[in-house]
Amino acid sequence: MKAEFRGLITAALTLSFSGCSAGDSKDDDPVPIDTDSVTCGEGTSLQDGVCVADPVTTIVCGEGTHLEGDACVPDVVEDTDLPELERGYYEPPITWLQKQVGQGGALGPGGAGQTHMHTSEMVYRAAAADRPAMVFYCSYTFGVLNANDAQSMSYMAQGWFHYPNGYPETPLSGTRAPGCVNLTLDDDDPNIAYTTHHGNLTDGDAFLSGWNIQMTRPDPARPTSVTLAPVQLPMTQEGNGVSYEGLDYEGGYLYVALHEEGLGVFERDLETNVISRVATLSGELANAWDVRVVGGLAYVADGEGGLAILDASDPLDLSLIGRASFPGSAHDLAVGDGVVYVAAQGGGLVLVDVSDPTAPEVMSTVPVPASAIAIDYDPAVSRVYLGAWADARVYDVADPYNPEIIGGKRLDVHKAYSGDGGDRPNITDRVLGIAGRGDFVFNGTWWTPNSLQVHADRRAPYMFLPENINFLSFPGDLQPGETSEQTIIVRNDGNEPLTIYDMWADNPLFSVSPPQLRIPPGDDAVLSLTFTAGAVVQEEKTLFHIVSDDPTQPMRDAYLVGNQATLAVGDPFPETTATLLGAYGGQEWSSVQETGNVVLLGYWATF
Repeated sequence: MKAEFRGLITAALTLSFSGCSAGDSKDDDPVPIDTDSVTCGEGTSLQDGVCVADPVTTIVCGEGTHLEGDACVPDVVEDTDLPELERGYYEPPITWLQKQVGQGGALGPGGAGQTHMHTSEMVYRAAAADRPAMVFYCSYTFGVLNANDAQSMSYMAQGWFHYPNGYPETPLSGTRAPGCVNLTLDDDDPNIAYTTHHGNLTDGDAFLSGWNIQMTRPDPARPTSVTLAPVQLPMTQEGNGVSYEGLDYEGGYLYVALHEEGLGVFERDLETNVISRVATLSGELANAWDVRVVGGLAYVADGEGGLAILDASDPLDLSLIGRASFPGSAHDLAVGDGVVYVAAQGGGLVLVDVSDPTAPEVMSTVPVPASAIAIDYDPAVSRVYLGAWADARVYDVADPYNPEIIGGKRLDVHKAYSGDGGDRPNITDRVLGIAGRGDFVFNGTWWTPNSLQVHADRRAPYMFLPENINFLSFPGDLQPGETSEQTIIVRNDGNEPLTIYDMWADNPLFSVSPPQLRIPPGDDAVLSLTFTAGAVVQEEKTLFHIVSDDPTQPMRDAYLVGNQATLAVGDPFPETTATLLGAYGGQEWSSVQETGNVVLLGYWATF
């Protein structure tokens, strides 16, 4: 290259000074070079009268990428190299029917169309001659839904707060009138529903209360639509750290789970409606979350203690007679004929043989990727309805040793984030409570109740993706051409093979391997994602699309971030200070004092 340019320069100089040699100069001074007449080629520049190559900045691209212009981009895999996977064609086993919004919602009579209700428990009551089928619920308020038509449910009562005895109609300064967390129905009086709240800093002390729903003012034009005028029962608030959780009514008594304190037995005075404690079993239970009483036996979801069985033939003298242990934490339960169905949070769905209550045995366990927290059971169709935090699921349990999923349904909610251009996927609507009868599911979510329909004759795959796909950051501050990897575990919780037959990122700096895959029922697979930094070091974002033959969610989106501008995966923890509340009494905390330790950051909410 240099020789060519030197030749050009020599020729130019010869033409410029033809007819005169160096020895002919009149003053013998060096002849100046006319640099204006010298033109250097692309990628070179003139230095001391000579065209020389410009310095070259070498960009080294990682494996599987190549240089295009100033950027490293993933290699393109020709279609002929892709595995030929035939997708399946299925109909969804569970379909969405209706979101129950109504008037008031979370905030009661203060506003219309409120949707952030935080529905925590739902209980179904079958229709009778003088009343429709109903779904009772606890949320930021208490309410009742007409469940005669699951496709067109209406509120019969909505937006009812609980007020401590003697409170005015508005809460005192610094507190708010709470809703409820758990509820049960009175088997003897169809007008009575009992409610509890475990208490917190915002809602005040825990309470045990309830409502007389007073079936009044029927609409003659709509015999199944009845306007209710609930009247609150007096609150029982024992204080001293007592926390009321799940409860059940049987034989004139209320059985209430009290966490580490055990199981309390309460009785309602039929004239004054005052609810008083008459007995307690303490010291025998680990962490009581819920209870069901059937045939003189009390079955307790006992947290890490599993399933505890009590002799309740004498409600005033309870005794522990059996226990079944299993992984996870027993949170909710339903009782069938000789079988107890337990929502064991991280332990999944657990079926326990209680035909001998003194020696219960685990029959089967069904893994649940998120957390099994709410459960219902319909013996007429041998189905379990499971609130699994990230979705609602329905299982056929006709063979309790081999439960089979019928299907699942995930719902999502739009959320606007700042700085993402509106691209981030919708968030998952958390399932906190559930009730089911036959082919219908009543799904209590963080936002509103929903109704779903079960099509048990349909079989299909069901794709479960981890929640971190809504914001998946790649570790490392990468320089041009450097790469970083993340993985997504995809699980097929359906009953047919799941085929993911197309995936792509809108930003070419992100790539995936393998490009297609098939996952048998009950199995999982790993998607490897790679981010390759471009020539300009900056934050890169993209939507990543996953297309499958899951009929309930044929395309899911992930939101990927490379070279994250703010605190990202793998970055050192920034110095942080905080003032601790509660039992720590205002103690100051600093992250510096935790150097060398593992720190768990937690988020919690009150309602």
